[in-house]
Amino acid sequence: MKKIPKVVFQRTAEADVDGAAIYYAMGNIEIAFEFLDALEDTARLLADMPELGTKRPFEHAEGLRMWPIHKFDKYLIFYRPTEVGIEIVRVLHASRDIPRLF
Repeated sequence: MKKIPKVVFQRTAEADVDGAAIYYAMGNIEIAFEFLDALEDTARLLADMPELGTKRPFEHAEGLRMWPIHKFDKYLIFYRPTEVGIEIVRVLHASRDIPRLF
């Protein structure tokens, strides 16, 4: 029986997701739920295929990869592959000063 890959969110990523969901919910609650569903689907895809994302060589965050959230491609998931799945470090809008955040 195949093990289901595990997705772990760091606290920073949880705060990022909360902020994005609240932002969408202020305009349209349905869009907020679509965002959360898309994030979950994309995280599962990455957990199944952790090498899919592009390597991002940040000085203080080794081993990070990046992948856009399906249907919300301005939001980027920054994650590390682990032995059992992935660890999501940040979920950031592409317009942010991303290198400064790492």
